[in-house]
Amino acid sequence: MGNSIVYANEINSQKPYEKRENLKIIEESFLKGKYKAIYEYTEGDTHYKRIDEADDEFKETKSELFELVRGKYVKVETQYTNIDDKGIMNVYIDSEKGNDKNWQVNLKDNLEINNNAIVPYVNNYDWITEETDGYKYIGNLGRTALISAIAAIAGSIIGGPLGAGVGASAAAIADALFNGGNNYVYYHKIYNWKYCERDWRIIEETEYTRFYEDSYHRFFIDYTYVEWRC
Repeated sequence: MGNSIVYANEINSQKPYEKRENLKIIEESFLKGKYKAIYEYTEGDTHYKRIDEADDEFKETKSELFELVRGKYVKVETQYTNIDDKGIMNVYIDSEKGNDKNWQVNLKDNLEINNNAIVPYVNNYDWITEETDGYKYIGNLGRTALISAIAAIAGSIIGGPLGAGVGASAAAIADALFNGGNNYVYYHKIYNWKYCERDWRIIEETEYTRFYEDSYHRFFIDYTYVEWRC
């Protein structure tokens, strides 16, 4: 691996933009704690195939990229991602041509308090609500790495393992973003929590996150919902 860290906002594409489309899932399975997916898509006139893997919590992913050349798939690169305990996604691309890249995506950054947010309050230990808007750079990520990133954003406050419901929603959101070739994902998060009457510990939490393709939140993709109880 290279030693340099390239941050997401410093990454520039080395080729003209070609619209990504025609995403087709060939195979998808979750056996013995390992996720695997094979899928194809096109960018302009070029046909690609990816073979992806992830651990059971989608904290680590691997994606092998192949390009169809004269009727045969030729390996282009392998992408590795992992999310650390601080919510940082580390991305490394092992290129067959030797121009390897690595960068980081902070999945807990870019949260901005909404001007219309509900002001936190406590009334007989009732729910407290806070609303935030955020965005993340997701360019150049494979589909499974996108699932990993979306799931991390969905539970960025509560944390914990990826549930089946969140996993299904994250996959649907990842499909839309990957097929559209989006470089950024935007979201609106509603976080609720409740304190214990005796010692002010948080005893219940929920995160409801709506994902969008644009910063004006006009193009809604899907939502995720995560909850935790003491």
